[in-house]
Amino acid sequence: MSLSRVASRCGNPNRLSAGQNLVLSRHVIGGPSFVTRRANAPAMNLSSSQSGPGASNGSFAASPKALALGAVFVAGFAAALYSTEDIRLDTTKAYNPDAAWSDAAIVKPNMKSKALPKTLHEGLTSSAKPSSESIVKHGTEDRSYDLLSPEQVTKHLSNHETSTAVNKCGVLRYDTNQVLCNEPLEDDHDELIVTSSGPTDSVKWAFWAIYDGHSGWATAAKLRQTLIPHVYHDLAELYNNSSSSGSIVQPSFQSNLDVIKTIQSTFLALDYEIVWSHLDAVKKAESRALGTKLLAPALSGSCALLAFYDTTSQLLRVACTGDCRAVLGRRVDDMTWSATPLSSDQTGANPDEAARIRTEHPGEEDCVANGRLLGYEPSRVFGDATLKWSKKLSQEIRKKFYGKSPSEKVLTPPYATAEPVVTTTKIHPEKGDFVVMACDGLWEMLSNEEVVALVAEWIDKKDQLAAPKSLEPKSWWSRFFGGDKNEINRLPYVVSSADANKFYREAPVRPRQWQITPTDTPGSKGRTRQFVVQDANVATHLIRNGLGGGDHDLVSSLLMLEGKNARRFRDDLTVTVIFFGPEADNNKK
Repeated sequence: MSLSRVASRCGNPNRLSAGQNLVLSRHVIGGPSFVTRRANAPAMNLSSSQSGPGASNGSFAASPKALALGAVFVAGFAAALYSTEDIRLDTTKAYNPDAAWSDAAIVKPNMKSKALPKTLHEGLTSSAKPSSESIVKHGTEDRSYDLLSPEQVTKHLSNHETSTAVNKCGVLRYDTNQVLCNEPLEDDHDELIVTSSGPTDSVKWAFWAIYDGHSGWATAAKLRQTLIPHVYHDLAELYNNSSSSGSIVQPSFQSNLDVIKTIQSTFLALDYEIVWSHLDAVKKAESRALGTKLLAPALSGSCALLAFYDTTSQLLRVACTGDCRAVLGRRVDDMTWSATPLSSDQTGANPDEAARIRTEHPGEEDCVANGRLLGYEPSRVFGDATLKWSKKLSQEIRKKFYGKSPSEKVLTPPYATAEPVVTTTKIHPEKGDFVVMACDGLWEMLSNEEVVALVAEWIDKKDQLAAPKSLEPKSWWSRFFGGDKNEINRLPYVVSSADANKFYREAPVRPRQWQITPTDTPGSKGRTRQFVVQDANVATHLIRNGLGGGDHDLVSSLLMLEGKNARRFRDDLTVTVIFFGPEADNNKK
């Protein structure tokens, strides 16, 4: 870059004098030059008029040869100056960052800009071109922000989707999907279908679980490896019908209270293992790396949502630790569906949870404030050891193994528990029941009723989506900004169940953040919901519509966000949808 081009960024180079100082520093970060300003530094006068020997009345006379040699010298001297750390310039005008970049303040040099070469060797003679072996490229791969086409959005949304057909004992199929926000993904999920040994190979038990991790992925990963196997083992012992093959043979009836207590005790035992079992080994270990590995599941945290279905009794138990949520959808009549919550959001904003915690910690009213428990949103959780260890222990772990600092308000731990609240619901496969399980990321975008209505609409249109279909040719505008023939004009009518008010739930917050307004808002000029049906996987269908549905501009913009900025506007998304149905429907998906 020439000196005149550098000076032009700060005003007219002809106005430079020794009156005020401006220093431009050249920093090279992986290639391109970045120019920054530094004030009050020694100046180099680049003014055209100078005094002293060799100058007279501002004029200078020399032969043409001398002028040519002088021009070469000045150009070389200027290039050498620019290659040094600082270029010192004087300006007669105080620097105004607002005016400096306005159109009126930018004085362009009287020269034509040189077009960048289209290729690396454009303009070079064949003899000057280096061989391919001599070219060395450094840095990361080429990266750029590009608009996402509908095909790219669908690929992004469906990258982790799965559909599993069961078609036995009233369980038809289940769909799962995950869309990450954090890098790496902090959520996880797990499923287990338990069949009986024998010629029928029928399903006896089924488990589905979702884990919503935070402060890292280690706790959720640990739960994926251990929670369902532990619960299955303890329930098998309760039923006393486990076999060497691990199958359940003719499970006998047990009281509902025994089943609930078994699930709760298994959750607590597993959390104890995560938070406490490695402390002795860690204290004795001389390796910080080993201690960091063993403590990772304790220092991060995770909510958990477990569904256990006994096909013999047709009872579904849902165990919730944290703020994941399960909702039952059931057809009431040909025109109406009902939405029944199967869990409560366990956060500091839940009045029942806040009252429980304050009762357990008398005199510590401010341990729950602004809907959070000592700064954490979930009030029941696996891991998060700083809510369960003493302040002294947390500080010791922090010094030796890079743990988290405990809150100054920690006085009488533990404040959080992994004990789940367990609900029991009778499933009616003949009514086409389905259950939606999801982390709070989905419920921040959609209400219970919207989710049930979207699944109900998907059921009505699923036969059209059984096989992937190619997109029809569309104009560039409609491809990027709407115009989808699969748009839902009106969702099915959904009513809340009679006991819905018994379950605490937080209202969706993302639509307001994204400036989406209900269609019936008088005088609304913001975005409105655009629900669509175009995904063969119903979990993907819910995630797409949560992120904006047919509003392609909104969906693609949210998917393009990265890092901490993405987390401000959406969360990791994990969804599982389970379909129940009578045996006569087993041949359908």
